[in-house]
Amino acid sequence: MASCCQYYVPAYLRWAGTFRIKTNRPELFLTFDDGPSPKATSFVLDTLQQVDAKATFFVSGKNTEQYPELFNRIKNEGHTIGNHGYTHLNGLKTDTKTYIDNINQGHKIVQSPLFRPPYGKMKIAQYFKLRKQFNIVFWTIMSRDFDTTTTWQQDFEIIKSHLAKGIIIVFHDTPKAEKKLKNLLPAIIKYGMEQNFSFQCLPESYTKPLSR
Repeated sequence: MASCCQYYVPAYLRWAGTFRIKTNRPELFLTFDDGPSPKATSFVLDTLQQVDAKATFFVSGKNTEQYPELFNRIKNEGHTIGNHGYTHLNGLKTDTKTYIDNINQGHKIVQSPLFRPPYGKMKIAQYFKLRKQFNIVFWTIMSRDFDTTTTWQQDFEIIKSHLAKGIIIVFHDTPKAEKKLKNLLPAIIKYGMEQNFSFQCLPESYTKPLSR
């Protein structure tokens, strides 16, 4: 079973990007990584549309090329797009030139000022190069929707106990996460709305994250 610390952005990363949005309004920020994929992304978009919720999709350039109709649907329904690289490279295991080239290849397709490192991992040199071009976004809490060692109910209890203004929640619109996602996402949206939260896109331009 995942430890509680696995739901949160590691403390050593918090200097390297945005992990929470500073807001005085009761807003939550849903984000979805690694898509688009036919079944999972369609389910997410249908679910969000039912309650007029907005979100941010950090898409793979390769998947976007494969499923352009889903990419266009995300944009047409008022959601924000973020760059998640062309393929899902781990920055710590990839030389800096290869990594930067991969992110730029994704950017040519996605065309977004937002970037989230795959796995939330990159080298310091990669960070300093990318921050000149992108707003680098991590997360406040991870849904663990891909984790087969926990149930969606366990994930839900941890997430709901930490809901607060401005937090960024990570889900994955992928086949691997789809089974848990179909229960976890509606549960979080329902609970959030009961607590008078709204669900918004990440702002594409901001100067600094919430105080760490």
